Amino acid sequence: MLGRLRQGFIILQLAAGVPIVMFALNYQDKTLGCLGFIQPSGNYEQDLEKILSCYRGQFSPKNKQWLSEPLRKLL
Repeated sequence: MLGRLRQGFIILQLAAGVPIVMFALNYQDKTLGCLGFIQPSGNYEQDLEKILSCYRGQFSPKNKQWLSEPLRKLL
């Protein structure tokens, strides 16, 4: 389960026709930030790359082991 991100959230957003709004928690600084939004294109891999690029360097987890592998690679 932690090896990859689930794609259900992208499928739901695409079906609803609404954008994905991205937020990041920075545990170290105790802050929450809005990273923007994307409108899903229907291409999971392409959408995921856009999402992950928004999170790169923008969050710090309490426990790195709780993150999925794609998010761990961004730290």
